[in-house]
Amino acid sequence: MNRAMLCLCCCASIPACGEPIRGDWKGIEDYDGFHSTMSIDADLRGYAHLIFPSGTSTYEADFDVQVMDSQGSSYVIAFDFETATDLDFDMDCEMSIDNDRLYCSAGEPWEDYDFNWERD
Repeated sequence: MNRAMLCLCCCASIPACGEPIRGDWKGIEDYDGFHSTMSIDADLRGYAHLIFPSGTSTYEADFDVQVMDSQGSSYVIAFDFETATDLDFDMDCEMSIDNDRLYCSAGEPWEDYDFNWERD
């Protein structure tokens, strides 16, 4: 294997090489020992399993995700709930300087929830 090919293979296996948002993420917030999860592939698509409180209950929902825009350390991620479009939303995120945390905010109906992530 030549040096250029070896370098390309190594780069493809490192999340920070290319788009730093690629990889597996875990929600920083803890809900009775459980965390939301998100995985973003090389094509900037993936899935998320969100855990969120509402009143005295905790709910879970699965979403398809797609990174819609990236500028430097800023990202917009679209969350698509397969069965109910009124739960779809976009999340605006800022990547930490070390590329190990995402600090995000969401639009309606999710504006009251914290969506902050760390590498899993």
